[in-house]
Formats: sequence, C-alpha cells, structure tokens
Amino acid sequence: MTLSLADIEAWDEAAIEQVFSAATLRAEGAETTGNTVGDLLTFVNWHGETAEAARESANRIKVTLTDHAEECKRVAAAAQKASAEVADLKYRLSAIKAEARAAQLSVNEQTGAVTSKVTVMTVEMKKQQDLVKADVESRIRQLVADADGVDRDLATAIKTADGAATGPAPSGPKPNLPKPPDNSAKPTDVKKWWDRLTPQQQTDYLYEPSKQELLSRLVPLYVQNQIFRSTLESIASFFGAQMMAMENATKSAGDMIKRYTLQYNRARQAAITKELAEIVGGAEALKG
Repeated sequence: MTLSLADIEAWDEAAIEQVFSAATLRAEGAETTGNTVGDLLTFVNWHGETAEAARESANRIKVTLTDHAEECKRVAAAAQKASAEVADLKYRLSAIKAEARAAQLSVNEQTGAVTSKVTVMTVEMKKQQDLVKADVESRIRQLVADADGVDRDLATAIKTADGAATGPAPSGPKPNLPKPPDNSAKPTDVKKWWDRLTPQQQTDYLYEPSKQELLSRLVPLYVQNQIFRSTLESIASFFGAQMMAMENATKSAGDMIKRYTLQYNRARQAAITKELAEIVGGAEALKG
C-alpha cells in the first residue's frame, strides 16, 4: 500500500516514541522476570523427577521470556528509528509545501498531484513555474518512497515480534542523499543545495577536513585578507587625497592666471589710452 501525503502529515512521532518507551519497558520487565524465574530453583536443595521437571520448566520459561525481551528490544529500536525518520519526513514535506506555495502551486495531499494556482502569466513566469513544479513532483515521489520504506520496516519489526514474519530484524533503508553539486558549481548553487537538505540528511555528510582544521586554516587567511584590504583602502585614500590636492592646485593656478591676465590687459590699455591722449594734446597745441 502506497502512502499519501495526507498519511505522512497525520503521522505522530510522539506516539511512535511512546511505542518505543513501552517496548523498552516491556523488554526490561520480561528480561528481569526471565532471570528471576531461571534463578528461582538454583538454591533448591531437593532432588528427584519433580525437581528436574521444575528446573526444565523454569529454563523454558526463562528462554521464552528472554526471546520475548529481544523481540521487544527490536520493536523498540525500530520505533525509535521510525520516530526520527517520521520527523525528518514531515520536515521535508513542510519544505516541499513552502516551495510550492512560493511558486503559486497547489499540492493534492491525497494524490500528490501538483497544479498551478495561476491561470494567466508571462512566458518567463510559466517557464520558471514549470521548473519548480518538476522539482516538487520529483521530491514528492522520493518522499512517498521513503515513507513507504519507513512504514514497511516498522510493520516488519512488529510482525517479527508477533511471529508473523521470519528472518532478521530490518536494518532500515540506507540514507537517500541527494547528489551533491560537482566541483565546478558556484558557491550559491552549493548553498542552495545544502539548505534544501533536511537536518537528518545534513548529519549524514562528513566534513573533510574537520571543522577545527578548516577553521585553523581559514581564520589566519581571513585576518590576512582583512589586513591586506585595510592596507589597500589606506593606499587608495592616500592617492585619492593626492588627486584632490592636485585638482585644487590646478584650479587655483588657473584662477590666478585669469586674474593676472585681466590686470595686465587693464594696465596696458590704460597706458595706450594715456599715450593717445598726449599725442592728441600735442597736436592741438601745435595748431594753436
């Protein structure tokens, strides 16, 4: 039976945690009772067929209770694992719904169908929405497949404990991690891919080198870069100030040249006017 998004939304990880707690307590109780029954006739000092029959019966009870305790432990382990996986699945479902809402898409929780809420849009908007729709549909298919695996493993563990199934307890599905970007990807693409991972998936990745080693290398480089940047800014400010001073000096020199040129032309014009006046006055004197 394939689960739907509504089934995933209805899952309650707290209830599964209660199953884990109850199975753990039952396993501990069965194990304690088995040990008590097994040791009950250890100190009995009477013999005979009755004593042997009692010891055999006690041993069978102890084995039965021990087996029951192991089955309860397997159920508890499966429930604990399922609780973490259910929380992870619901987190992924909420992220898918948020992305669909942002792209004006509607998700049918029963069928998983993705449809557009907008009927009129530009070609570019339609193209972008189609890309988001394809991504959302792919993530929904993967989510449902993972949910079926979690449901199947938990059911198998319970059936095994009840004797309805044989074989070893399920080990659970291997983590399905999205393919990381290649080495040529942009940092923004890597960050987008990382942010789309769930917290559970992020813990499945190993840092190479370790965070401590990475910081021990990056921090000195960061400090050196900040010092180099400050030095460059200081040099740039110095040259900027020089350029400003040269520009102001050039402007002041131009203003001074204009002023002195004007004064020179006025003085020359006054001298010419005076000479002309003297010449005219002398000519008038000769006539008289």
